[in-house]
Amino acid sequence: MTTLNMDDERIIQMLQRGVGECDDIRCGSDADSDAGSDPAAAACEGEREDDACRADACRAHPEQTAARGNSKADRIMADQNVRQTLGMGGKAQTGVKGVINDAKFHEEQEKNRNLIHKRAQLDKFNNTALRSGWLDRQLEAEKNWNTKDEEDEDIDELIKDLEEEEDAFVKTYKAKRLMEIAMVASTPRFGVLKEIEVDEFVSSVENVDESVTVLVHLYQPDVEACRLVNSYLQVLAPQHNSVKMIKIISTKADPSFDNIALPALLIYKGGNLTKSLLRITDEITGWARSGRCDLDEFEEYLVRQRVLSRD
Repeated sequence: MTTLNMDDERIIQMLQRGVGECDDIRCGSDADSDAGSDPAAAACEGEREDDACRADACRAHPEQTAARGNSKADRIMADQNVRQTLGMGGKAQTGVKGVINDAKFHEEQEKNRNLIHKRAQLDKFNNTALRSGWLDRQLEAEKNWNTKDEEDEDIDELIKDLEEEEDAFVKTYKAKRLMEIAMVASTPRFGVLKEIEVDEFVSSVENVDESVTVLVHLYQPDVEACRLVNSYLQVLAPQHNSVKMIKIISTKADPSFDNIALPALLIYKGGNLTKSLLRITDEITGWARSGRCDLDEFEEYLVRQRVLSRD
């Protein structure tokens, strides 16, 4: 970036604050040579030092200096006054040559003013970056960039391990599900409530797989509770089709069977009687209290007795 010399900056300062009371101030060797012989120049020597101090202050706060700029016409007039006062930019002060010299001098001073403004903006950006910590974050990011590849490698290895574990889990799960499906496929399916006669009773409870639960409903057609149980079993049979459900008139199975024990459920497994649920109307809370029960209460009772399963 082009830099300004001290003379240029002092000229810019004069433009932006206007020509002062001492209009005979000159820069460089001319001012020095006149200082010894001209009393007025000697008197202005102290003011030149003040100008240098103001220039230093403006360099420290360029944004304030730029803010004091006038319109373009004002700057042209100020540049003309400065050039003629300091005797710079050619000897011709008037006429066509004087106008040309004024224009060239103004163009050069405009470049210098723009240079100071850009430098102020750059300083402002640098100060903001330092205060916000942006520069530190950029440096830290570059410092840590080399470690990113190592972290990526660790992540890749972790993903690979997880994929291997997942593959093993999936294989185990698939094998387990295949076994369950095979067991379900091999389990006999029923799904209906079947009426049997006395001569079918033994074969119905014994000629089945040992894993099959057989539910036998002993009933009487004229007992309302028995009719309700039959209707519920017809609904539940398709839903629990691994359980064999049959019904038989109680006096056909046993002529001495007392109706007071109805409705009765006999549960067999592996050909053996495992449960005798007699007068179940007393066992179901809602039925015992109100004389009625709904399907959900009846199903829940069989689940609690481990006759049916929720699976």
